[in-house]
Amino acid sequence: MSFSAAIRGVIVLLMAADVCGQNVWGVTFSRPSICALKGSTVEMSCKYIYPAKYENINIVIEKTFWFTKVINGDFVDLKDDTDYSGRVEYSCINTFCSLKIFNVRQTDSKEYKFRFISDHPTGKYMGSPGVSLSVTDPQVKVNRLNNPIRIQLTCHTDCQLDPPVSYVWLEDGKANKESNNNLVLSSFNTTHRYQCAIKGHEDVPSPAVYAPQTIVLSVTPSETVEGSKVTLTCSSDANPAAKYNIYRVNEDQHGQLVSTEIQPVFSSIQVSDSGRYYCAAGNDLGSRTSPSININVKYAPRSPSVSQSPSGDIVVGSSVTLTCSSDANPAANYTWYKEGEKAQKASGENFTITNIQNEHSGNYYCKVQNKIGHHNTSVSVTVVPGQSKIIVFGTVASILLIMTFLLVFLISR
Repeated sequence: MSFSAAIRGVIVLLMAADVCGQNVWGVTFSRPSICALKGSTVEMSCKYIYPAKYENINIVIEKTFWFTKVINGDFVDLKDDTDYSGRVEYSCINTFCSLKIFNVRQTDSKEYKFRFISDHPTGKYMGSPGVSLSVTDPQVKVNRLNNPIRIQLTCHTDCQLDPPVSYVWLEDGKANKESNNNLVLSSFNTTHRYQCAIKGHEDVPSPAVYAPQTIVLSVTPSETVEGSKVTLTCSSDANPAAKYNIYRVNEDQHGQLVSTEIQPVFSSIQVSDSGRYYCAAGNDLGSRTSPSININVKYAPRSPSVSQSPSGDIVVGSSVTLTCSSDANPAANYTWYKEGEKAQKASGENFTITNIQNEHSGNYYCKVQNKIGHHNTSVSVTVVPGQSKIIVFGTVASILLIMTFLLVFLISR
């Protein structure tokens, strides 16, 4: 079976004519439209007529060509059109001319016109409308049948093909069997790729149909910060196009449906949204799930708490430990400063002062910081005189009092 254009019908375009039928200029196309399979060779033809003499000038045809484009008033010869490089061939026998286009592409779907130029100053004519070319390829339609579950594949094309038409089915690129335009698969979730072709044109098969493959769930931006906009995107390689469900893994390790959109958006993500997510992609040929991804929502340090041990006033010469804590993700860094002093006193959650003195009294600040943000808080430390001097003074006074009583007692005797 040939897909080249055959001569069917006649379109006569008269560019100019006198009332006697003389001085006729015209173009006759073989047919107004052609439908062709992608990758095949298309041929279209026409016949042009012109007067032997016009305005007392003998007419000589100097150039004939086909075109689809007119740029700045210039008709672009198909042989000079880079879109058709090496793919066109002209043939003219007397006034019968044909055009062949090899390995036609879907971008070749255009209107093709013929133009001839004579040696007469006004003897330039074209046939319009021209030949409309429509380029297509076989397509496979997928239908899911129930009871039992089966898959029916149907091969079709937009071109009206001359009967009888035979079809060839291909599985993973290899011819499976020759049959009619239907193929029934008994299994769902097939891992194979199926194509169909018109017999005799197996080199121009349809696009393959297959269940989703290479399912990926991604998150943008890759680092999620509390309150920011975060987008999940599920993608796969599938034909027909897949539908998507996105799930979050709950405490029971089961998937909880989050969205049926291909690209759901958290307009202001929260810490409670942290967790593992995955997506499922499915079409009528099967379904697959992606590996799970972990969303770890980062946040600035929460308002920190600070404590002192021991609490209350601190006696000179003793020790005191100040402790600062805050919830943050990632973990925060801690830095201690004393009010009125620029120099850092210590780093870390705990700050211990040993052999404390009066000059250590004052306010101490804890700065809690991670790459998301920071917080400051303070604690006041009060240092009091040591109790040991009071005890010594009291002991000496007691001894002196006892000695006084003893002396009075001895004198009285």
